Amino acid sequence: MIPSVANTIEFIDEDLLVISLAGVTDVESTVATKTRRGWVKLVDPQGVAFKPGVIFTTSNGGPWIPASGVALAATPSPVSQSIVTSDVIVEVFPYVDQLNSISIGFRINCRAAEDFGAFNQKNIGRPLSILVDNVVVSSPVLMAEIGDQGIISGLEKAAAVSLAIQLSAAPLPARIVIEHIETISS
Repeated sequence: MIPSVANTIEFIDEDLLVISLAGVTDVESTVATKTRRGWVKLVDPQGVAFKPGVIFTTSNGGPWIPASGVALAATPSPVSQSIVTSDVIVEVFPYVDQLNSISIGFRINCRAAEDFGAFNQKNIGRPLSILVDNVVVSSPVLMAEIGDQGIISGLEKAAAVSLAIQLSAAPLPARIVIEHIETISS
């Protein structure tokens, strides 16, 4: 099941912070997910269903520069329009469809819902790429007109858990390095 994640971040000093993730059962996957910055964007791939791993330049900027200091090279293509970004996502929840497949439900704020609704009304049957840090994680097809909430389905369990964590947490201001992991059981 996709965890319902309640996040807290405690700043110990300028170089140390503690991130608590309640409800996480797959620690390894969560750590791999959270060591990215986590800026989520839903973008118009202009009718192309891009495979995971493709790097985009969007209307909000190009690829982030990882800790190595070497910028990732974006796929040569026109700049893609960002339709929804992390800052407008207000709720993320697990959803199990009629085929018992794991899906991710999300809700966006009213301001963004108007733009998103106008976009998807014109693009039913076409892909919408989901990016984390400008890297494609999925390109689902828009199946119906949606406004302030939607369901992302067709993901493998690990990808669904990772995306749920990214959608439910605000992007980090910088890439983090894990120094210590502690698991606390109730």
